[in-house]
Amino acid sequence: MMFRVLCAALFLGLATRSLAAGDPRAELLAELQRIAESSGGQMGISAIALKTGERVQLNATARYPMASTFKVAVALKVLDDVDRQKLSLQQRVRIEGGNLSAGSGEILKDMNPGNPAMDSTVGELLEVMMTLSDNTATDQLLALVGGPKAVTRHLRGLGVVEIDVDRPSSQLVADSWGFKLPPEGQRTLENIKKAVNSTSRPGRQRASERFLADPRDSTTPDAMVAILEKLVAGKALSREGTERLLDIMARCKTGPRRLKGEMPPGLPLAHKTGTLTLIATNDVGIITLPWGGGQLLVAAYVRGSTLPLQQQERAIAAAGGALFRYFK
Repeated sequence: MMFRVLCAALFLGLATRSLAAGDPRAELLAELQRIAESSGGQMGISAIALKTGERVQLNATARYPMASTFKVAVALKVLDDVDRQKLSLQQRVRIEGGNLSAGSGEILKDMNPGNPAMDSTVGELLEVMMTLSDNTATDQLLALVGGPKAVTRHLRGLGVVEIDVDRPSSQLVADSWGFKLPPEGQRTLENIKKAVNSTSRPGRQRASERFLADPRDSTTPDAMVAILEKLVAGKALSREGTERLLDIMARCKTGPRRLKGEMPPGLPLAHKTGTLTLIATNDVGIITLPWGGGQLLVAAYVRGSTLPLQQQERAIAAAGGALFRYFK
């Protein structure tokens, strides 16, 4: 009897593997699961091919820290205000040297004691926010549109409920690293460096654990794909606003080894990355498939991985490559 049971179990296992081997979708899902396990953390993937409507999801309804992918939502709010003539892309914005934001971007590096202020425009800030993930540009734009809560309300108006924008970039970075922001007006490059360097390694580890347990500034991969779907369909912005944002995202300079990592050279990809060390490694984007295959929307999130950044990026690249090969 035991021998027959073992044989039956073996036959069932072989049959299941044989079925998966003959089912491209099952093979894709199995490959994505293997890739997720290689990420070192929890990995969530959501994708939809707009031409066919086929969706692929892996841990896609769980919540993940957005990191800088939340800037897609900020850009939508900014350009919606432009569409409604509440803002102008040519509107001048003065950035004071004591009102900088910690983290990524070039504005923080360009501002020094010999350059205490600079003038920019809404359009220029939008550009560097999306192409270079500039945090100072992001927080300047957030202030102009009414803050994080205004961005979240805008998303709700678009029918997207599983995304919450709660903090400006400066506070996200401070909370993730575990340091206290200097008071407003004193957020100079020098003071920010001092604050960052004041955090010990154990303190930073504790801060990352707190951040991962915090539901604020998080999304599901499905919700981020829903935003991209509304953008591409022209349901989020005017035609001009849609084309502008897609053009800027197509020129994103960050994360070349993420979704782009296994794509054919020159394949159109408009995307936005997000990174918080010890917390999140993300990329969301719109891939234009060859031979008239339409557009493939992908959101890939990794949270809580202890592996080196390169390995996390390799997992995102592998997921993007697997999806591309399946849908092309």
